[in-house]
Amino acid sequence: MKEKSDVLEQFSLDAVPLHPRVRRDRLRSTLGATCLTFCVSFVVAFGLLVPSGTKHFGVGVSAYLVHYTLLAAVSGLCFGLVGKLVPRVGIRRLVIIGGSITTISIFAMSLTTNLYLFYFFAVLSGVGWSSCTLVAATIIINGWHLHQRRGSVLGAVLAGNAVGGVLWGLVMPTVVQMYGWSGGMQLLAICALAMMVLPGVLLIKNPPVRTTQQDQTALTTSRLPSLRASGLRFAVALLVIGAFALALEGGSVQILPTLFADRGIDPVKAGVFVSLYAVGGIVTKPLFGFIYDRFGPRGASFAAWIAFMIGFPWLALTTSENSYYIIIPLISLALTTYTVMVPLIVSDAVAPEHFSNVFGKTMMIGSLGLAISTPMWGLLYDLTGDFTPALYAASVLGTLGMVLLLVGRHWGKKQTLKVASSEPVDVPVSAGASTH
Repeated sequence: MKEKSDVLEQFSLDAVPLHPRVRRDRLRSTLGATCLTFCVSFVVAFGLLVPSGTKHFGVGVSAYLVHYTLLAAVSGLCFGLVGKLVPRVGIRRLVIIGGSITTISIFAMSLTTNLYLFYFFAVLSGVGWSSCTLVAATIIINGWHLHQRRGSVLGAVLAGNAVGGVLWGLVMPTVVQMYGWSGGMQLLAICALAMMVLPGVLLIKNPPVRTTQQDQTALTTSRLPSLRASGLRFAVALLVIGAFALALEGGSVQILPTLFADRGIDPVKAGVFVSLYAVGGIVTKPLFGFIYDRFGPRGASFAAWIAFMIGFPWLALTTSENSYYIIIPLISLALTTYTVMVPLIVSDAVAPEHFSNVFGKTMMIGSLGLAISTPMWGLLYDLTGDFTPALYAASVLGTLGMVLLLVGRHWGKKQTLKVASSEPVDVPVSAGASTH
């Protein structure tokens, strides 16, 4: 059963000015969503724990990294389920439950010395992770921010991931040196409690439902119109494929150190370039959100196309080390499209009651793209001895992905408006009225 006066909130987000309680809950929920995006940076901490983790279990790198593959795969598969559960359960409850599972699982991982038990807890953490990180934060922002600055707010919130990545690079090596691998994992468990569970309890509120009484009855009885009945299947297919194409470029971040080493760049300078990408995310995500708000989806798509068509080919062709100071921010802007552009376009393409379901499906398939991205980049390098073909492919796929997203948005908006104009309004379900 939903939380009274929370899921079915009576205060409207359309009121001008907003009710003080709505303003307060929106601000608190936005801060809570920022905490959740910070937790996405745990993947950076997991990477920093690899050397000490292999020593702890006495295994090679590939055997140790199986736990991350399991976590990523399970969480990706669960994204679709999270999207379906949001209208029934509410995002706040999912965050609290997911955060609790993640906290307990990571703490249990820190105590185990058995590799297969370590894998088991990684699977459990993946289940919890799916409902209290990127997808949850995006659903919260999309539900609470209906104004024209929503893109800027989403970009700023998503920058929490980049901030976390920088902080882990500074903190985790010292923690491991002082307390070992177990201490590092326990620090992650403490952070999961503080940045997932506590924000769910103290900050996050379920967004008000902007529907008629008929739609609210459908939500509470789990009888929302299907995507097929709403004519959205083709639009969703385009959105999913577009997001998948953008996700395939995600592996480029992992190959940057290898690319710099192949080109004989000094390791210290290479580290500066990699840090530039991490810091760039703090700037490019809010920037991309601002571009979307100011110039619309077409203007934002144009900016993304420029970044894809110039950044990746330039990286393939350049022989000047100084050019990396321009190329890396361009690539950072291009890769921001997956986390910032995709949710904004999905939100524009479908009605609010379908957003969590469609976005969950989109991120589920996108996660598959991210999972196979790095191995594909590595395979192309092994086959060709160079990253140039992969860089050109990234440019083409990124451009194609943006085109598919725009077409999916256009088709989705068209079908949503068509269905809305043909449906009766405020007809009680209990009256036995039939809808088409």
